[in-house]
Amino acid sequence: MHPSFGPTNYAFSTGTGIGGGTPIKTDGVFYVNSETHLSDIIDGTSNTIAISESNLGESGNASRDPQTAYKSTFAAPLSDNACRAFNTWNYTDPRGFSWVNGEYRNGLFNTYYPPNSTMPDCLTPFPGGGPPMVCTPFGFKTARSRHPGGVNIMRADGSTAFLGQEIELKVWREISTRMGREVTDAF
Repeated sequence: MHPSFGPTNYAFSTGTGIGGGTPIKTDGVFYVNSETHLSDIIDGTSNTIAISESNLGESGNASRDPQTAYKSTFAAPLSDNACRAFNTWNYTDPRGFSWVNGEYRNGLFNTYYPPNSTMPDCLTPFPGGGPPMVCTPFGFKTARSRHPGGVNIMRADGSTAFLGQEIELKVWREISTRMGREVTDAF
């Protein structure tokens, strides 16, 4: 990891990973060119995840540890089958290598997989579509931490919480949407 790239171990929530992990017009608070206002978060700012921890990867580390490495595929939008079929791991651009690149490898995450999932994150470049989609990868990238049993998150109201990795996937996804009309006492 080169420090001049501004590595980060925090990521902004794009929501559930709908649309095959698209970073465009998602159901979360953040996405490419988002202009989400507090009034757009109709589920309530105290019921919606905005930011989470996200483990840094290590450049050149050939480990296939899903906590620090991710798989690359060439299928967009993503699917479970596409992610399982590819066994190509990215070791040159590790997780969180540059905060300024607001994409899934760096500053975004979604709740398609549960926190600290044993399933590796799966990312794919999107080769076309014109601005703002050129070179904007699709991704299934979850929140990950070195804490045993879960991750720290920040809600859209600025408060924080520790969420256990045993959280039901349905609930994990519900608390990542800004307007799904789900209200839970999960956190």
